[in-house]
Amino acid sequence: MLADCIIEVKKAFPRLPVGWYDVLERMLDEEKFSDKRLIDATNSLIKNCVYPEPTIANIISFDRTVTVYTIGELREKYKDHYHTGANYDPIISEYERVDFHGQERWAKKEDVTRFNLRRK
Repeated sequence: MLADCIIEVKKAFPRLPVGWYDVLERMLDEEKFSDKRLIDATNSLIKNCVYPEPTIANIISFDRTVTVYTIGELREKYKDHYHTGANYDPIISEYERVDFHGQERWAKKEDVTRFNLRRK
C-alpha cells in the first residue's frame, strides 16, 4: 500500500526530491500509520495541498478521528440544556445516528457527511 500511495504523491508532486520519500517512509513507520489512514492522508493531501509542494507534516498530521457517542452519553453531555426549557434540541439538531461496528451510536452531522459514515 505504501508503494501505491507514494506513486500517487509522485504523480501529483513530481518535483519532490527522492530523499523526501525516505523521510516520509520513516515517519509513517514511527507513527504506525495503518494502510487506511495512509490512503486517506494521501487523498487528502492531493485534494487539499497548497501547491506547489507539500510537507511531510501534511501527511503525518492527517487524522480522521471521529467521536461517537451513545445516546446516554449525549443526554449526559447536554443534560443542563434541557433544564432551561429551550426549544432547540442539540442532539437532534447536531447529531445523527450511525452504525458503529453493528451498534447504534451518534456522531456530529458534519462528521457523518464528511467521512461518509454509515447512517443507522
